[in-house]
Amino acid sequence: MRIGLIPELFTLDVEHNIIQMLKWLKKFEGENLGLICFGEACLQGFNALNADYEHDLAMAISQDDGVMARLQEACRRANTGLGFGYIEKTRAFCTAVICLSARMGACCITSGVFLRVGS
Repeated sequence: MRIGLIPELFTLDVEHNIIQMLKWLKKFEGENLGLICFGEACLQGFNALNADYEHDLAMAISQDDGVMARLQEACRRANTGLGFGYIEKTRAFCTAVICLSARMGACCITSGVFLRVGS
């Protein structure tokens, strides 16, 4: 499997960061990449946490958030996986997630938990 490592700089704007990930997914269409990986906490931005628990919890995203479904669907369409970090709502800490494409079994791996995302 070929893997792309993207050194993209992400902001504190989640929508902007999603657009950047989708841009890279589109850019590598047809390049036969199995997985495109981004950095730690890239979904909300590396400096999103500020050690104020209420703030950190408010900007965190749950595994079943529409943002995750949107990225999972993009992986299905592109038949390429995405690997990225985000601040998870259930624990308000950095979590890694890999949304795999249909050719790899269409599952999402996060915090060591395997979640079916469809085929």
